[in-house]
Amino acid sequence: MGEHLALVPSQVARPWRAFWRTVWAVGVPAFGLVLFAGPAVLQILADELGTVVPAGLTAWLLGAAAVLTALAGAVTRIMALPGVNKWLARFKLDAGTPESILEDDGA
Repeated sequence: MGEHLALVPSQVARPWRAFWRTVWAVGVPAFGLVLFAGPAVLQILADELGTVVPAGLTAWLLGAAAVLTALAGAVTRIMALPGVNKWLARFKLDAGTPESILEDDGA
């Protein structure tokens, strides 16, 4: 009697899953760019411009990738809060189509 079926978007029902999916989606390209494409691009620019790439630049870019990834994860987690998701629905930016989740209403 105390259980009912509620329609809740999956990101709201499982906010930490949404958080980790965003961290993965942002972190892989950000770190991949810094570690793999970044040094080659920086070296080409340095060769063309006749300058030397500063030694700490790659470390700084890795730090920037980490901050970007953490911020994206935090924003996703905040957006998964039920109240924030409801507010975002006003702008059609909510978590999307709800799914059935069995909830206990405490009665």
